[in-house]
Amino acid sequence: MIKNKILFIGTEFKNGKGGIASVLSEYSKIFPNAVFISSTASNGKFKNMYYLLLCFGKLTFYLLKYPDAIVHIHGASYSSFKRKYFLFKFCKKFQNKIIYHIHGGEFPEFHSKASQNIKNKISFFINNADCIICLSTEWKRYFLTNFSPKKIEIIPNIVANPDFVNKHSCTSKFNFLFLGTICEQKGIWLLLDAIEALKQQLNDKFVFKLGGVGSVKALTALISEKGLNNIVHYVGWVSPLKKIIYLNEADAYILPSYNEGVPISILEAMTYGLPILSTNVGGIPQVVHHHINGILVEPGNKDALVQALKLILDNQEWFKSLGKQSVGLVANHLPINVKKDLTNLYNKL
Repeated sequence: MIKNKILFIGTEFKNGKGGIASVLSEYSKIFPNAVFISSTASNGKFKNMYYLLLCFGKLTFYLLKYPDAIVHIHGASYSSFKRKYFLFKFCKKFQNKIIYHIHGGEFPEFHSKASQNIKNKISFFINNADCIICLSTEWKRYFLTNFSPKKIEIIPNIVANPDFVNKHSCTSKFNFLFLGTICEQKGIWLLLDAIEALKQQLNDKFVFKLGGVGSVKALTALISEKGLNNIVHYVGWVSPLKKIIYLNEADAYILPSYNEGVPISILEAMTYGLPILSTNVGGIPQVVHHHINGILVEPGNKDALVQALKLILDNQEWFKSLGKQSVGLVANHLPINVKKDLTNLYNKL
């Protein structure tokens, strides 16, 4: 049981897209008595300004109503940080306990490229929050090396329990799934180059279903230009219901990112017993273990990605079998365990 009222601050999650929205959606299920205050809309700059102003108003009301409330701020980098910094400064005036929950794999890059003024704000925020939540031991090491937080805790990214509908693909091809932003940072263009290099071998044997928003026109143009229409299928933005179907149909999950925290998409795939092909960046090696429940390659290394795909092509049943280990490795990310961790943290504060 939690002794204090919890105020969550983050993106609008009911219609939102992305990792933080997914986390907040799951938190709303395990903490139904908490207050959720949206600081940004799921889309639209003008909506974001409206949500931010509304957020200050709601915060004032709830901080006065619950003077011992714990404020749990969810944020990432760049513009997200700037919004959360002002909200943090505002909350500090009420002397409530404040948690800063840092998501997103671009935080080190954001910090290193920031102006001195922004770097000072980053340090002030991290060093003066009552607790920093990060996603892995690697991230904890980064924050302890570069800042001086009062308290830092690792809380695994929460992921919903799987919904097994029909664990059968509608095709005999080996089915790879990617769900996320279509962009360079996620390694999508590199993936297309690797698939092109193996086009003859993969044709009629592999299918890559790519779902998400982002540089969609560039993606579809490259698929046609490289002659990969028979191998790579862009399936559009994937609704929660469609995501369940695609995860049930998939044989494996792929995410060749250049930087990450601990991706929700990988954790979701693991709950469905899928093996993972990804990169050894951020917190990914904490959940994907090479040749245990997947294969890890160096980010940006086309040859390594090609070799990994060749290995899977020649050993499909072996790679599928690695997915059995994913289920056990993702257990601490399931709602019942994350709720226990957060409840302990809130009561300590």
